[in-house]
Amino acid sequence: MATVKAFNCNFTTVKGEDRAMTFVQVGDLPAAFVAANTKGGVRPALKPGFETVWSIGEGWRTLNRNTARDYAETTVEI
Repeated sequence: MATVKAFNCNFTTVKGEDRAMTFVQVGDLPAAFVAANTKGGVRPALKPGFETVWSIGEGWRTLNRNTARDYAETTVEI
Protein backbone atom coordinates (compact mmCIF):
# COMPACT_ATOMS: atom_id res chain seq x y z
CA MET A 1 0.00 0.00 0.00
CA ALA A 2 1.10 3.54 -0.69
CA THR A 3 -0.20 6.94 0.41
CA VAL A 4 -0.76 9.21 -2.60
CA LYS A 5 -2.11 12.69 -3.28
CA ALA A 6 -5.76 12.69 -4.34
CA PHE A 7 -8.49 15.22 -5.06
CA ASN A 8 -12.18 15.48 -4.28
CA CYS A 9 -14.19 17.48 -6.82
CA ASN A 10 -17.61 17.93 -8.33
CA PHE A 11 -18.14 18.03 -12.06
CA THR A 12 -20.84 17.84 -14.71
CA THR A 13 -20.79 14.83 -17.04
CA VAL A 14 -21.23 15.07 -20.80
CA LYS A 15 -24.86 13.96 -20.19
CA GLY A 16 -25.39 16.95 -17.86
CA GLU A 17 -25.40 14.99 -14.59
CA ASP A 18 -23.61 16.39 -11.54
CA ARG A 19 -21.13 13.97 -9.98
CA ALA A 20 -18.67 13.92 -7.13
CA MET A 21 -15.44 11.98 -7.41
CA THR A 22 -12.29 11.31 -5.41
CA PHE A 23 -9.46 10.61 -7.80
CA VAL A 24 -5.70 10.28 -8.23
CA GLN A 25 -3.97 11.71 -11.28
CA VAL A 26 -2.02 9.14 -13.31
CA GLY A 27 1.30 10.88 -12.62
CA ASP A 28 0.78 10.49 -8.85
CA LEU A 29 0.18 6.73 -9.01
CA PRO A 30 3.07 4.36 -8.22
CA ALA A 31 4.40 2.64 -11.36
CA ALA A 32 3.71 -0.80 -9.86
CA PHE A 33 0.07 0.18 -9.26
CA VAL A 34 -0.37 1.33 -12.87
CA ALA A 35 1.27 -1.82 -14.20
CA ALA A 36 -0.99 -4.02 -12.06
CA ASN A 37 -4.15 -2.16 -13.17
CA THR A 38 -3.58 -1.81 -16.91
CA LYS A 39 -3.16 -4.15 -19.83
CA GLY A 40 -0.49 -1.98 -21.42
CA GLY A 41 -0.91 -0.29 -24.74
CA VAL A 42 -1.70 3.32 -25.51
CA ARG A 43 -3.88 5.75 -23.57
CA PRO A 44 -7.04 6.77 -25.40
CA ALA A 45 -7.01 10.10 -27.22
CA LEU A 46 -9.24 12.49 -25.27
CA LYS A 47 -10.77 15.82 -26.17
CA PRO A 48 -9.10 18.91 -24.66
CA GLY A 49 -10.08 19.33 -21.01
CA PHE A 50 -10.64 15.61 -20.40
CA GLU A 51 -8.22 13.52 -18.33
CA THR A 52 -7.96 9.82 -17.44
CA VAL A 53 -7.75 9.41 -13.65
CA TRP A 54 -7.97 6.59 -11.09
CA SER A 55 -11.30 7.07 -9.31
CA ILE A 56 -11.22 5.66 -5.79
CA GLY A 57 -13.69 2.79 -5.63
CA GLU A 58 -14.46 2.89 -9.37
CA GLY A 59 -11.17 2.38 -11.22
CA TRP A 60 -10.17 4.19 -14.42
CA ARG A 61 -12.51 7.08 -15.28
CA THR A 62 -12.46 10.15 -17.48
CA LEU A 63 -12.71 13.50 -15.69
CA ASN A 64 -14.19 16.47 -17.54
CA ARG A 65 -11.92 19.26 -16.28
CA ASN A 66 -13.94 21.81 -18.28
CA THR A 67 -16.77 21.47 -15.77
CA ALA A 68 -14.84 20.43 -12.61
CA ARG A 69 -15.21 22.61 -9.53
CA ASP A 70 -14.74 22.59 -5.76
CA TYR A 71 -11.33 20.88 -5.74
CA ALA A 72 -10.04 19.76 -2.35
CA GLU A 73 -6.67 18.03 -2.03
CA THR A 74 -6.42 14.99 0.24
CA THR A 75 -4.46 11.74 0.50
CA VAL A 76 -5.56 8.13 0.05
CA GLU A 77 -4.07 4.67 0.53
CA ILE A 78 -3.91 2.54 -2.60
